[in-house]
Amino acid sequence: MKALTYLTVQDILWTNLRVTGNVQTYRFADLEEATYYQYAYGGSSDVLRQAERFLTGFAAKAPLGKANEATAFVGFVAFLRLNSYDLNLGDDTAAGIFGKAKGTGWISDLVSPVEDHHGEGKANVRAAITSVLNDYAGTIKSLSSNS
Repeated sequence: MKALTYLTVQDILWTNLRVTGNVQTYRFADLEEATYYQYAYGGSSDVLRQAERFLTGFAAKAPLGKANEATAFVGFVAFLRLNSYDLNLGDDTAAGIFGKAKGTGWISDLVSPVEDHHGEGKANVRAAITSVLNDYAGTIKSLSSNS
């Protein structure tokens, strides 16, 4: 099995900068913990469960001064895309994802596997984040006003 690709704390800070247009304050220990919700204990090989945990955990921890939900959403979709999945929600309905995020297993009906277009090379995390920012601009704007 191919090793998973993760977003770093720096990737999350860059995402938040792109979402808000400004550098925000943050609590570093909480930001680091929230970012690490992408990982699982043990083997760390269940992309969908780890994505669920990241989305809900990051939003709940809210380590950033502004736009925690929007930043969590972008990171969530980018993590999925970097690991050969994509969200089956359009920009007009994706903001409701936090209403669906209860317990575990809720993500299964909302994603589909995609062909691995990263091959054996290094995944381009910034390109994945940028693609989410472009594809879900309305969702990000809506989620930014919520948090």
